[in-house]
Amino acid sequence: MIIKTQIDDFGKPISTIFPVDLINLDYCEGLDYRGFSKLSTIEALIIRQKEALLANPLSVSFPYFLVLLTHNIPSHEGDPEAKKKYLKFLTRDIGIFETALREQAQTSLNWYLSEECPPAYQHKCFVMGKLFDFAQSNGFKAMPKRITQYLGDKNALMLHYQFQIIPINLHSPVPVYNKMNVIDILNYPVQDEQGNNIVSDQPFIHL
Repeated sequence: MIIKTQIDDFGKPISTIFPVDLINLDYCEGLDYRGFSKLSTIEALIIRQKEALLANPLSVSFPYFLVLLTHNIPSHEGDPEAKKKYLKFLTRDIGIFETALREQAQTSLNWYLSEECPPAYQHKCFVMGKLFDFAQSNGFKAMPKRITQYLGDKNALMLHYQFQIIPINLHSPVPVYNKMNVIDILNYPVQDEQGNNIVSDQPFIHL
């Protein structure tokens, strides 16, 4: 809310702090899939960053900024089917892939939609897909640095993301090309604290 209103809890404007080089979004509970209210904070952040870079480009000394995002994975959310619906939307074009690649992608999608898929994998596809859309539409390229699952307070299952957001072409109304395509998103691992994939038999798509 602070990022969207640009007013902090003390009634002070935050517009002067942008552009930033790092922001940490530590969400309580899960992401609101019904209204996307928490994810809209990320979109507002990227928009504020773009406005600040365009307003005073010569004052910027860093070529990118980092977004750290943490949330837990509750068993009940506003719309538990939203993640699966988004996965189908994200993979809507796999029908045009070559036969062998299409079969692999469909196998991976079926796993994501099954009960065998850990919630963390459905969450990361949703977050990555949304963040990339926000970044592209504002002239940035988003690159994931790490996605980690760990146990938080009271053994709550947590996800922590690290993204690097790079300004590519802020002046253009045409979205920049992000090389992180749907296959890359499906293949991107969720790791434990030791850096191991939390799913040893995740169905990767081989190009």
